[in-house]
Amino acid sequence: MERPVVTNKDDLIKQLIEIVTKLEVRVALLERKQPVGFKPNCLEWLNAGSIPAPSISFDDFINKCLSIVPNHLYTVFDSNLIMGISDTIKETIETCGNETVPIRKGPSKSNEFYIYKSDEQWHIISTEQLNDVFEKLRNQFIAVFRDNWVTPNQDKINAEERYQQQYYNNFIKIMGGKNCTDYNTRQERLRKNLFQLLK
Repeated sequence: MERPVVTNKDDLIKQLIEIVTKLEVRVALLERKQPVGFKPNCLEWLNAGSIPAPSISFDDFINKCLSIVPNHLYTVFDSNLIMGISDTIKETIETCGNETVPIRKGPSKSNEFYIYKSDEQWHIISTEQLNDVFEKLRNQFIAVFRDNWVTPNQDKINAEERYQQQYYNNFIKIMGGKNCTDYNTRQERLRKNLFQLLK
């Protein structure tokens, strides 16, 4: 709605008062529909089609993550397992491009995550289920470490002290790192990183 340009100061004040009055009425109507402290149900909002549906399910998304674990093995060696898993998830999110990612975070204080399943509905993923996903990724890193690093270097590991030390350092990092071998600590840090990665 285009308003005429007002050059007179008194007319401008009258026009502003009229706009503010109309806005007060609209706000009052909205507040009656949604009382103060109203918290929308994220799951209902997602399933109502408020955002475009992802083209893949969460299970397919995780399978994509598992397939690119070898790309991030050296991230673990250079940093730690948490960074390797986080970078794997980040790369998979980036491959979705402009499409909706099949995992969403809840409101900032909720620590909830929602996943899009093959039944074409969004669901809350429990902490235990999300931990199982992280463990699946961790186990894939362990398998890739064994197949892509340990097996090809086995003779050197057995013969050379330098390779024995490198094996030991890499093994510690693949298991979670010196500061994060505790299961609960590792899972909490992974959830925090995932929350930061998601929009």
